[in-house]
Formats: sequence, structure tokens, C-alpha cells
Amino acid sequence: MAIEIRLLGGLEIAADGRRVSLPTRKTEALLARLALRPGEPVSRAQLAGLLWPDRPDAQGRGSLRQALAAIRRAFEEAGAPGPSAGGDAVSLDARGVSVDVARLGAAIAGTGDLAEAIALHRGPLLAGFPPVEDTFDAWVESERAVLERRMLTAIRAALARGVAGDEVLALAEVALAIDPAFEEGWRARMRALAARGDRAGALREYERCRETLRRELSVAPAPETETLRRELAGETPRAEPSPTRTPGLAVLPFELLSADPAHEAFARGLQEDVIGALSRFRTLRVVAPAAGRREAPAGVDYLLVATVRAACGRLRVAARLAVAQGDAQLWSERFEGDLADAFALQDRVAEAVAGALALRIDEAELRAAARLPPESLEAHALWLRGMQCLKRGSPESDLEARRLFEQALARDRDYARAWAGLSLSHFNDWSCAAWDRWDETERRAFEYAAEAIRRDPHDPVTQCILGRILLYRREFERAAEHLSRAHALNPNEPDVLAHLAVGYAYLGEPERGLALGEAARRLNPFHADWYLPCVAANHLVARRPGEALDLLARAPDGHVDTRAFLAVARAHLGDDAGARDDARRFVERFRAGIVRGRPFAADEPVRWVLHVNPLRRPEDREWVVAGLARAGLACP
Repeated sequence: MAIEIRLLGGLEIAADGRRVSLPTRKTEALLARLALRPGEPVSRAQLAGLLWPDRPDAQGRGSLRQALAAIRRAFEEAGAPGPSAGGDAVSLDARGVSVDVARLGAAIAGTGDLAEAIALHRGPLLAGFPPVEDTFDAWVESERAVLERRMLTAIRAALARGVAGDEVLALAEVALAIDPAFEEGWRARMRALAARGDRAGALREYERCRETLRRELSVAPAPETETLRRELAGETPRAEPSPTRTPGLAVLPFELLSADPAHEAFARGLQEDVIGALSRFRTLRVVAPAAGRREAPAGVDYLLVATVRAACGRLRVAARLAVAQGDAQLWSERFEGDLADAFALQDRVAEAVAGALALRIDEAELRAAARLPPESLEAHALWLRGMQCLKRGSPESDLEARRLFEQALARDRDYARAWAGLSLSHFNDWSCAAWDRWDETERRAFEYAAEAIRRDPHDPVTQCILGRILLYRREFERAAEHLSRAHALNPNEPDVLAHLAVGYAYLGEPERGLALGEAARRLNPFHADWYLPCVAANHLVARRPGEALDLLARAPDGHVDTRAFLAVARAHLGDDAGARDDARRFVERFRAGIVRGRPFAADEPVRWVLHVNPLRRPEDREWVVAGLARAGLACP
């Protein structure tokens, strides 16, 4: 007899309709971990660390043995095989259990149907399960996010293919339960109700959408949603400016190099995940040709081509990015993983491909733009060139960037990235060179960032910029909201993740900042040096000066204040001589780059460091000041 295990909407265990009880919450948590992927071996060390992280290894393994014995007894009483052990690993026999998550995964991947997926999705993974340990709770959050992302990707693909009215409403309802701000779901409901002749109901859905977006994200509906509302209301179409041209990328159907239908489902699911991840980039126009068509559609600039091969329990995915016209290849990568862990491989590949392709396409577009005079460029290319100027970090390059952004706005007044670029050009002045014009440049940076948000509240870059500026204005709660929105809008844009990392260091959330910083470095392994202090700031706030020193020492003169933080790290490590040397070099750079040779008070360099690094928690400021004082700097 198979035991029925439900993980969606809460934990339920039943055999032949009768509830199966386990003695403790951690025993239930252990079963949930094993049941999420039946048949997948999990090491005893991993299980003990997940559920008994604070116990010595021997005690943790002892507790694990007791919990496994309790599960085996419960399963034996129900006439089902319990967990099995092989070497130092444990697994749950897939033949003895029926798990809703596994069935949902099959339906999402295409071996079942979405009607079954809708019926199975009773709610979030382990909804309402009480806290167990921070390690287990974090695992649940991570797995829940993966599952919800896969469900939304499948629903998005189904809506794009076209489904019947009743099924549209059901799919959209599930999508909106997962993500209330999923506008494609709202638009699908509006169209389905209008097709039934219920235009009033469709317009009520628009109002619900608008209120939800205001409540959840403090943003207005997207232009596509507003256009649909106007059509349904019978309003005269409003003349829209020509949209800024963005590069077109066609994701060709992934080629399967084996005949197993299960592998075909993996290839199709992977392609849909990649399309979903790439669609979050506002600077890309993503096209998915119809199934079976492998030629480049008209009007695209780049092609993503991938193959999927399975052999000996392993999966291999090879992907490459090429120009649509010609033979040039811009990027290629190969990914491998165990067939038993196909979902994890699918998520890893989608994240890596999306991050890498967006970077490579921007680089290709920038190379093309560099060969042309600015007057012949469109708004997007001008923005790319302006951003390249900002990265040089001098007053002269900031002014050049500002001219390019203004030219972009002359082409397209609604291009939010150009407004964001203007904000950044003043931000550079404000936070570094324009110490003597702080109020003026701060005001301009804020006003341009707010205008960028007004033009496009769904752009993670504009949300991130406004969040950073609000940090400098010491409006920490508002800053946190915008930083969170930026991450939600696109978790795969590495430059944004690096900026978010330092933002969370300032907010006093170093573990969150470190996770984002490491994700940025993983997505962009050949990143610029400015990523390093973004990550190092979190180590400093977490009182790990050694780890901060390792990062900062790789680019000691990347920013004016880098030497100051090197001095802090060395001081707290007891290297007083090294700290004083870094402090001396910091003052030299402060004199040359910030006050530009004018006389300054003894404590002004430290006041500047504290002002341009808006640490929210008093204890973080005190720790930094203590390090700077030990390095010999005068402190206020």
C-alpha cells in the first residue's frame, strides 16, 4: 500500500484514507525533506545539519536515527516500505509513497496536464508548518520559491499557447494566489471575462489588479494592462510614442539528443524556465518560436540555441548565444547534473543562462554603439554608452554620461533608463566628488530617480537606484521597500544584485546582503572590481574583518573609501601598522579626490566616510568609528 503524502497547503500523511501520525515535529520535518524528492539519496550529515544544527555530530546523528526509526514504524504499521539507507545516505522509496509535489512536477514538465496541476496546488509548500530550526525553515522557503517559480513559468507558457476560457480563469487564479502582482494573470482573467460578454466583470478585475499592485508594490499597472483596459472600456486609443528599440532574442526550441519522453519534458520545461527568466530583463525583447521551428524569426538580433543530452543517470545541457545574421558566436557554456535532481539543474541553468545572456548582449550592443556617432544612435544604445562613461568614475566622464542620457531622452522622453542614468550621474557627484554641493546633487539624483520610477515602475534598475538614494537620505523603511521590489522584479541581473548587496549591508542585514552579493558574482564571474566592496561591506557589518580584508585587498584603490575600510578591517584584526598605513593612504585620496586640495578639519575624512556609507544600526557605526580611531584617524 502506498502512503499518500501531501506537502502543498500543509503537511498531511495518510494510508488508505486514515491519518498517519508521527511523534514529533522534527520527525514530520524529516519526512517532508525526504518526500520532496522520493528516491533521491540525502546524506545523513546534511539531514542532521538541517534539523539538529546546534548539536555535536554524534548527537545529531543519534537524533536522526531515532526519527528515522519512528518513520519506519509508522510506515510498517500502514503496510508501506519506510526510508532506506545506503552507505551514509537515506532515501524514501518512491514505490511506497504518492507525493503531491512529485505529481505536480510531472504535470508542470508536460508528462501530465495543467488541470491536474491546478487540482494538486492546494497552497504553498508546507504552508502553516510551525518553525523547526532556522536551517530547515530557510530550506522550506528556498524550495517553496523554486516550486512557485516553476508553476508560474508553466502557467505563463500555457497562457501564451492559448487555452479555453474556464481553464484560463483557473490558471490565472492559481498564478495570482502564488504572486498577486502577476499581471499576465490579471490580463488573462480580463480577456476571459470579456470573451464571455462580461465586460463589466473584466473592468472590475482591472480595478482589483490596480489596487493589488498599489498595495503590494506601490506601482501602477503596466502599459499592456492599461491598453487592455482602454479597449474593454471602449475608449479611443491613445497615441503612443514609438517605443525605444531593444535587442530581440529568439530562444529556439531546445534540441533533445535522446529519445526518452521524460527527457523531452525536461528540455521543454527548461526552455520555458529560461524564457521566463530572460523576460524579466527590461532591455531584452524575448521571442519564442513555435514548437518545431528552428529557424530564426524575422526581426531578432540574437539566437539562443541549446541541446539536452542524457546518459548514465546524468543530464548535460549545452547552450550558446549567436548573432542572428552571420556566424559570430558570443557565448557558450555547458552544464551537467544528476538526472535524479533534474529540477535543481533546471533552475541552475535558467538562472545562469539568463544572467550571462543579458550581459553578453549588452556588451555586443555597446561594441556596435561605440562604432557610431551619438547622433545616429537610438535611446537604448545611448544609455549603454552613458553607463559605460559612469563606470569610469571621474567628473569629466560623469558629464559625458549626462550628455548621452539627455540625448536618449530627446529620442524617447518616456525611456525610464535614461532618467535613471541622469540620476546616477548626479549620484556619482553627490556621493563622491561633490562633497561641497551635497544638497543640490542629492536633490537632482532623487528627482530624476523618482521620474524614472514614474515612467517605468516595473524596471528593477530604476527601483534599485531609488532605493540606494533613499538610503543616503536616511529613509530606511522606504529604501528597503524599493530594494525588495528590485530583487522581486529580476533576481538574475548581476549588477543590480551587487548594488542590493551593499544596500542590505547599510540596512544591517548582512546575511541577506552576502547571499545577493555571491549570487551577483556567480552570475557574472568576470565582474568588475566594484563588486568586491559591495560584498565586503556585509562581512564588516557581520563583524568578519578577515573575510572583508580578503576582498578589499584585491582592489584597494577602487573607491576613495576602500582604504578607510581596509584600515577598519586591519585595526579589528590587530594589525595596527597596516591599519595606519591604509588610513594615511585614504586621507591622501580624500584630499586629492574629494576636497581637491582645500584645507579640511582633522575629523572631516571620517565624517565623509560615515555620511557616504549610511549605516542604519548605531552599533555598526560605532564599530567602524572604533576601527578608524585605532588606525589613527580623528573621529567626530
